[in-house]
Amino acid sequence: MQVYFTIPKHFFAWVIFLLFLFHLSACYQRSHSMDDDEIFPSLINDSAKAQSSIRPVLIDSHILPDLVNAELLITIDVAGLPTANLHLTFNTNIVLLDASFIQLFVRIQNPLTREYEHHRLAIKELTAQTNQLILSLAGGLSDGSHLFIGEGAMLIDGKRNQASNLTLFPDVDPGIASFNFRSFIPTDINLFSKINYPAGKLVAKPTKLKSEQDILADLDLFLSKKVTLGLIDKSQKNAALEKFSAPVSKRIIASGQLRAALLSLLGTVSEHAITAILDGENQTGQPYGKMGFVSGLTTHIVAKGKLQAGQLAIVFNDQFSTEPFPVLSAWIAHEVFHQDLYLGQHEEVLASVADVVTYMQQILVAPSISQYNSDLVRRNNTRMLALLNSGTPGITTLGVKSAQLTDMSVNVLPKSLLKQNSFEDYIRNIYSYSPLTATVGNASLNSFLLKLMKVPSYTHFDFTQATINSIDHRMHVFSTEDLLQIITLLKLQINALPA
Repeated sequence: MQVYFTIPKHFFAWVIFLLFLFHLSACYQRSHSMDDDEIFPSLINDSAKAQSSIRPVLIDSHILPDLVNAELLITIDVAGLPTANLHLTFNTNIVLLDASFIQLFVRIQNPLTREYEHHRLAIKELTAQTNQLILSLAGGLSDGSHLFIGEGAMLIDGKRNQASNLTLFPDVDPGIASFNFRSFIPTDINLFSKINYPAGKLVAKPTKLKSEQDILADLDLFLSKKVTLGLIDKSQKNAALEKFSAPVSKRIIASGQLRAALLSLLGTVSEHAITAILDGENQTGQPYGKMGFVSGLTTHIVAKGKLQAGQLAIVFNDQFSTEPFPVLSAWIAHEVFHQDLYLGQHEEVLASVADVVTYMQQILVAPSISQYNSDLVRRNNTRMLALLNSGTPGITTLGVKSAQLTDMSVNVLPKSLLKQNSFEDYIRNIYSYSPLTATVGNASLNSFLLKLMKVPSYTHFDFTQATINSIDHRMHVFSTEDLLQIITLLKLQINALPA
């Protein structure tokens, strides 16, 4: 029989799970939408209250007639930590005899094979209360998950139960469930930075600088792909190509590679950088004085933002001058956040989220870039791996906090020398020399977060811990299919699944 129990769906559950359910509708700029009234200020101002919601679960079973209904209860405490409990209600009293006879197998999609598989999900606690069996889960469910109740696991109306294999349908795509089993583990360390994976092969020698004409042709091709994907329109592409050759653009950015990098941000969450740099939409109110490559920077520095005599500038390490421009664009997205003399770790964390998310969007347009054996590509891939392995499971697919908040042994860079259990910790370790202070936000930060979290235009952000915390529940620019494509590009394996 099919058992379906309809109950009111609470507001918070709708926002989180509707984002999941419509993941196939479009690519990243078209994938997840949210109306202006679907806003949770508590997640922005860090004064979150405990929230809970109940989700009905459809069960396909003919062998457990005493089961009345099933519900998935999602609770988020004041610290933002979630719990997921599966409640099974029977039409008679039950007594739990042996919890070890009850196992849950979640249906997931293997990113390497794209095939659907079942993987055991830990049941943290199992209790029986009168006519209810309550399972506290270590992650979220998905459609096609199996709950196996072995013979003699419990008494139902005083009689030992027969073995049952229940198929569960909570109306959640199996692609989401893959994120229950982070960390994603590299199967090819040659795609990642030798700083973290020193056993990887040597980075290829820099290629020869391209001519201005060739760079323009590459930019035209790249933006044309965005037009095809529906991320920008043809008029936007043509305007960007005109800006590439405009004298004012060349005066600020002499390097064709960096000019293309900036203009390639069109259609990303970081596109505000274009007007910030060329048109003066920044803290100074005037265009940047310069963006270019310089010599003399230490090898670990990719780029630096500067403020001198009231004018902003960005300088790039010239060892990266031949890197693909979409790769460089991610670091423009990072550096454009730094628009004053005050810089703290919170600002670096948010700037790093911007560079990684932007890089992810760019490689979804041109996937082959992620396979380029250059120093900066491999650094970007490494930062991206740390983000993929962060975020609250069962609530969102991406975030900056630990994916397994109770397990400090989780490493966001598996098989590496570095041991950090979240993207935030990883970035704070890199910028440990910066003070733990909040700094004032700017238009570039606002524009980025409005696009990232789909919040209304009147929302204002600063570089604070509260802003960082809000991202874990609000990173809505990628569909599940987008993320699985990126995981496949990086040749990542789900933890505990055979390669």
